[in-house]
Amino acid sequence: MNTMMINRRKFLQTASMVAAAVSLLPAVSSMAGILTEEAKLNDLERDVFAKLLRISVPTEGSSLVDPATLPVLPTLENALLAGMAPHIRQGLRGGIGYFNDGAVKAFGKTFVQLDDDKAARFCDQWADSPTVHRNAPWRWGSRS
Repeated sequence: MNTMMINRRKFLQTASMVAAAVSLLPAVSSMAGILTEEAKLNDLERDVFAKLLRISVPTEGSSLVDPATLPVLPTLENALLAGMAPHIRQGLRGGIGYFNDGAVKAFGKTFVQLDDDKAARFCDQWADSPTVHRNAPWRWGSRS
């Protein structure tokens, strides 16, 4: 089984937890930070996360809930980015841009410009990379 399939399962588990968190969001909204303009996802960040959702959690032809119908991106903004320190949020934004631009060398286009098959191959290559700064985000909890 390839690494992307394993990562898709982890992502599906994570998406399920996010969906559960969304249902609890009104109860914990007082604990989240205040969503300012600086904390909102920009268009590129939305596009990257939307494509990752689409290719990582394929639901077409299944009884699974399409993640595009869940408020995943607003939850990222409200539950994560709003409470994040500005310097950490800036680092995250740099990482998203780095990831997006990482596809140019191998595919001639940024991640968000790739079709879904090439985007999935790029994620596989990124996860299988011997370069730590590429594969670390994909190996949640791994000590290898």
